[in-house]
Amino acid sequence: WSESWLSTSSHLPICGPPKEIDRDLVVADLLVRDSVQWNRQKIESILPSVAHLIYQIFPSSLKAEDRFCWQRTKSGIYSVRSAPALVCLPPTGITTDLFSWLCWNLWTARNRLIFENRVTSHAAVVTNALVNAREWNQAQKIPSPPGPTPTSAPLYHAPLPPDTSLCNSDASWSRQSLQAGLGWILVNETLPHALFGSSCCNYVTSPFLAEALAIRECLRAARTAQVTKVWMRSDSQSLIRAINSKTYPMELFGVLMDIELLSSTFAFILLGLTHVEDGLDNAIHNLNRIR
Repeated sequence: WSESWLSTSSHLPICGPPKEIDRDLVVADLLVRDSVQWNRQKIESILPSVAHLIYQIFPSSLKAEDRFCWQRTKSGIYSVRSAPALVCLPPTGITTDLFSWLCWNLWTARNRLIFENRVTSHAAVVTNALVNAREWNQAQKIPSPPGPTPTSAPLYHAPLPPDTSLCNSDASWSRQSLQAGLGWILVNETLPHALFGSSCCNYVTSPFLAEALAIRECLRAARTAQVTKVWMRSDSQSLIRAINSKTYPMELFGVLMDIELLSSTFAFILLGLTHVEDGLDNAIHNLNRIR
């Protein structure tokens, strides 16, 4: 009841004290037993005012391990620059860890107070921390020998393994209704015909999430078809970059963890951008229309 879990961008507490019978509930209690689907009847009964926010959360369907996230960054990873205690500091020119030096100077100020009865002002603590951090940064800089100016070169793509399936996915999204249409198609020379599918999802908060859901559905279908080698393609460059770098935005964490776990089940998988000229895009555009 006191944890911040309803939103990935701000703290949204649940209004009102809980009933005695509901006081010890946790988020997992709002899921259908032995499932990752929200128990809508229970949610509408206990938390009707925030039910729409709960439905916008897509838990991992493969039960990936939960993680703590820092709300002040998109990735959910804590950084000193995002800490609220440092928001009011003027520009320092220091891009590395300043928090550790603040802690160290607070500790030494405490020791001076206890053992020497000397008081160190707040300003002195911060100033000393900045000086220490700058000195440390300067000591770590090692001049590198001049090298040739890098030039852009075409990316090299190794040949795909035999029998690799070509998988394309796409999604459409409505900002007004928060509905998404998902479409995917899978082509493999060993299959008698192409496999394809489409579905509609509600409470989808962004086109980014819609594209991620489409990739997940396509990988599920590939695993069901017992395909072992996959070239997964999407037209969302930002999403492909996030998946390949394992830098998961918080609102996509559950879905992208599913994609990571599904990817690990294939003998070979490559995630890249869609080649529009191959003709598969037109097929899935007709599948993912929101009805």
